[in-house]
Amino acid sequence: MARSSAGRSVRRVFEAAFAITLRSKEPPWPLPMKMILAIVQERDSARLIEALVGRQFHVTKLAGMGGFLRKGNATVLIGVEEHQADDVLRLIEDMCQQGERVVRERTVRGGGATVFVLNVSRMVRVDGAPT
Repeated sequence: MARSSAGRSVRRVFEAAFAITLRSKEPPWPLPMKMILAIVQERDSARLIEALVGRQFHVTKLAGMGGFLRKGNATVLIGVEEHQADDVLRLIEDMCQQGERVVRERTVRGGGATVFVLNVSRMVRVDGAPT
């Protein structure tokens, strides 16, 4: 059975639109993305980042200070596809264990991580490379 010319036209339009989309920096369809913000102790951040980068995750680190002990901390930003979020959370849990220390004759628990997992409605990579 022969295809109609209308069917061929629709297919050509779709293929042209898809080809243009593939050349752009944005994915051709919206991928479900998550932004993971992990606030970790400065001492844990290097190990965590090394483990994340070793597993091909893109990471950004922001240094800071805060909390009860006024110790250095780092906010680690990790953009992932939705299906990768649980793997990243397990890695954060493995690398950032909570512990105890004595401060002014009191035992204080510290360490660990505070993690926020946010939905991402859009992600665009701007790298200046020609398209």
